[in-house]
Amino acid sequence: MDLKSERPSFLIYKADYEAIKNLSDQNLGKLFRAIFEYHNDKELQLEPEVQMALNFLKKQFKLDHIKWEKKVAAQRANGEKGGRPKSSDGIDSGEEKPNQTHGNFKNPTKPKKAEKEKEKGKEKEKEKEKEKVNIDIKMATARRFAKNEIQNTGKKEDLIDLWENNFSDAWKQDSKIKGMYENKLSEFED
Repeated sequence: MDLKSERPSFLIYKADYEAIKNLSDQNLGKLFRAIFEYHNDKELQLEPEVQMALNFLKKQFKLDHIKWEKKVAAQRANGEKGGRPKSSDGIDSGEEKPNQTHGNFKNPTKPKKAEKEKEKGKEKEKEKEKEKVNIDIKMATARRFAKNEIQNTGKKEDLIDLWENNFSDAWKQDSKIKGMYENKLSEFED
């Protein structure tokens, strides 16, 4: 593998820190210089500790270089094919059509508003249904208690007293509890 190339840079990864973290500051400086000399193909005369750390880094440098060479070769091959073909609809020429999307050209130029409004309406209906279910769940115990109390009341005056003094406003507003009360009240009036 020939490391002589026109590549202007190299990468050092965070994971490489484990290989060099125990070096002294002086040896870290030598390692840093050795990395540049390695990439500029200079002769390296290093202490064994610094040479060992550089060997860990060299493996990744070689892998990165191979990856870079493959990318360059692919770009070169694409360039030899002539690059991206020019289209006749003005996209490559700098002209822009009104309401034209710049991403996937199968996207519609204008969103369909009716579908979005239908979806919002359905979502609102679902939310209302959930609220009703939640209210029914919260009121289930209260309804059982109210039903028991209303059915066990023997006099009209006791029923009215129960309704006015023992039931909260939330219970009085509940249509099912209110219906039970009105039915029982009508039984006394008959």
